[in-house]
Amino acid sequence: MEPRSERHKPKKVHKQQAENSKKSIIIFNAIIVCSLFIIGFAMWKTGVFSPVKLISEQQQEETQTKELLEDDVEIAESGDKEEGKTVSEENSETNGKNGDDEQTTDASEQLPNDVVDAEKDDNTPTVNGKNSVDTTAVNGKNVDDTATVDGKNGNEAGTVGMAFVGDILISDYIQPIVDQYGYDYLFEPALLYLSEPDITVGNLEMPITKAGKPIDQKYVYKGSPNVIQPLLDAGFDMVSLANNHAYDQGKEGLLDTIAHLDKAGLAHAGTGNNSTEAYKPVIKEVNGVSIAFVSLSHVIPYAEFKVTDNRAGIAETYDVERATQAVEDAKQAADVVVVLIHWGEERVTTLSDKQLSLGKAYIDAGADLVIGHHPHILQGFEEYKGKWIAYSLGNFIFSSYPKDAEAETGVLDAVCSKAGDCQLQFHPMEVKMAQPVPMEEEMAQQLFEKLQSISVNAKVDSNGKIMKKSK
Repeated sequence: MEPRSERHKPKKVHKQQAENSKKSIIIFNAIIVCSLFIIGFAMWKTGVFSPVKLISEQQQEETQTKELLEDDVEIAESGDKEEGKTVSEENSETNGKNGDDEQTTDASEQLPNDVVDAEKDDNTPTVNGKNSVDTTAVNGKNVDDTATVDGKNGNEAGTVGMAFVGDILISDYIQPIVDQYGYDYLFEPALLYLSEPDITVGNLEMPITKAGKPIDQKYVYKGSPNVIQPLLDAGFDMVSLANNHAYDQGKEGLLDTIAHLDKAGLAHAGTGNNSTEAYKPVIKEVNGVSIAFVSLSHVIPYAEFKVTDNRAGIAETYDVERATQAVEDAKQAADVVVVLIHWGEERVTTLSDKQLSLGKAYIDAGADLVIGHHPHILQGFEEYKGKWIAYSLGNFIFSSYPKDAEAETGVLDAVCSKAGDCQLQFHPMEVKMAQPVPMEEEMAQQLFEKLQSISVNAKVDSNGKIMKKSK
C-alpha cells in the first residue's frame, strides 16, 4: 500500500527536498570550477588558451549554474505552495438541487427538491497501492479489509494517531462553490489536520453514484464519484456509510457507492449486500496497533432499508444485541475498536436517552472509542470506564453558509495505545464558504467552554484537550 507520506507529503518534506537540491547544485558548481581550473592550467602551460579567455568562459559557466540553482529552488518552493491547492474545474460538476431537512439557510440558498444527475466525467479515480480489501494477519488471524499503514505523525511504536470529522455532504448546497473552485478547495484550510494523523475518518452523508433512483422522501442526495479522489488527497483513509442518506438512490445507488469506493481504494463500513458485509469492520494496522472500525446507524427512514442476511442495506443498531455482537467480534480481531454511530436528535445539544444507553453498551461490548454524528451540531463528550464517547462532531462539509451552532465544527484527534487507552484533543473550526477554517483564539476558547458545559464527566482545557473531570 502506498504510504501516506507519498500520497500527501507535509510541507516540511518539500522544504527539505529544496535544501538538498540546493546543496547538490552547489557541490556540482564547485566541481565544475575546479575542473575548469585544472584544465585551464594545463592548457595555459601548453599555450592552447590564454588566461583571459579561460576566465571569461569560467564566469559564463558560473552564471549558468547559478541560474540553474535559483530555478531549482524556485521549483521546490513552488511545489510546497501548490500542495493541497484546488484541482481545476475538471473536477466540478452539478448534482441534485434539493432542499435539506438537516440545515438552515437563507432563502437565496434554498434549492429545488428534485435530484439532478449531471456528472461530467465517467471515469472514477483510483489510487495505486491503497486497497482496503487485502487480507493481512491481525493478532494471528486472517481478517479481510485489513491494511497496514506506516505511522506518519511522529507517534511512538505502539500508538496510533487518528482524526475524526462529522458529516460530509459534498453535493447540493455547496455545488456552486465546487463548480467555481473545485473539490480540493473545500479541504485547504484543514488540510494538515486531516493529512498528518495516521488514519482519518469521516461520515459520508450521501450515496456516490451516477445510477439509482431517488427514494420517496422529501430530502434525497446524490454525490459524484469525482469527489472520491479529493477525499483521498485530503488524507481520508475511511468513510462511514451507515446513515439515513445511504439509501437515497435506492439499492442500486447504495451498491454503486460501494463499487466506486472499492475501485478508488477508499475504505468504508456500514452498508453491504447482506448483514455479513454491512457489519464487517474495517481493520487497519499502524505502528503495530490494529484498529477495527464498526459503522452503525440508529437513524434509518424505512425498515426495508435495514440490512438483513438476504437483503442489501444499512447496518442498524435498533437491534442492540446485533450491534454489540459486531463490536465484540471486532474486539476479537483488533487491539482498538472504534464505533462510528449515526444517532441523536438534530440541532440540540441535549443527549437522547438512546445515545446515553447505546454509547455505554458499545463500550461494555469492547469499544474503546465511540464517535457520533447526525445532530448537525457539536455535542459534548463523556468518559465512561476509562473510554471516550464523542456524541456528535457536527457538520464538517455540508453547506455553504451555515449559521450559529451549525457553523461550528472541527477535527477530533485521538492518540490510542495498543491497550485501547486514548488521549483526545479537539481542533475547533468554523465553516466559511463551505470550508472548515481553524477558529480564531477568542472564538475557540468560547467553544471549548461551551463543549465542557455540555459534556458528561469530562472537561475541555484551553488547548482543546479532553480529560476526565476530577471529582
